[in-house]
Amino acid sequence: MSDGRKRKFILKGFSKLIKEDKLKIVAEMMDNQVETVELLKSFWHKDIDKQKVFDEFSENTISNFISHTE
Repeated sequence: MSDGRKRKFILKGFSKLIKEDKLKIVAEMMDNQVETVELLKSFWHKDIDKQKVFDEFSENTISNFISHTE
């Protein structure tokens, strides 16, 4: 597919998954899963406490992206 996604679906309960499981699901939608995981993890903050704040802030954004991919 030209947009890099392998499949389209609605996944209920995505926001309740742990971070690693969410990352795996997003990567599975892409053509190069390993590269996708590495790229996404490269944006993680080295300070764990700061990253937790970013995770909480971005959770709804990512969840909405996944749940509205049709």
